[in-house]
Amino acid sequence: MANGQWKHGRRSRYLPAAMREVFEEALTDKDLYTLRITCALLDVRRVELMKQLNGEQGQNWGAVRKSAAELRDALHGSDIEAAQLALGRLEVALSEGEAQEAVWRRLLALEDQHARTVNVEARRMAAEQGVVPLQAHTALVYAMTALLREFLSPAQHTEFSRRLRQLGGETVN
Repeated sequence: MANGQWKHGRRSRYLPAAMREVFEEALTDKDLYTLRITCALLDVRRVELMKQLNGEQGQNWGAVRKSAAELRDALHGSDIEAAQLALGRLEVALSEGEAQEAVWRRLLALEDQHARTVNVEARRMAAEQGVVPLQAHTALVYAMTALLREFLSPAQHTEFSRRLRQLGGETVN
């Protein structure tokens, strides 16, 4: 499995020490190619993003509308101090709305990534169910050959071999 000549990855020497340890540990992980861990990490990230949401987006739009109305009223009344305060509240409400929108975009992207990862893992697991290691095939062929030699006469064995080659697409006389 591991090559004695291989010391580390092509770029692993550029990794910070803490990351290099994790990298080298991952190389020994026999489940490295399964995506269950990735799916679990994506689920954790999803929960963390959801915690960043602060309720209904409609509330934020209400704050924007209220601040805009206060700003408009202050400008119509030529109240510069009130206009500055309203503008400050409007900027805060817009920033909060923008931050919430960014969280939603990250959540949607994460959902898409999660769905693709789950799909790939499901296909990998399905394919793994149908995969028989080459060693098992080889052992089966040797066992069948031994049984054929034991139970078939030389003439029968020759005829069986001829028909088997024919099934494999060989032109047999």
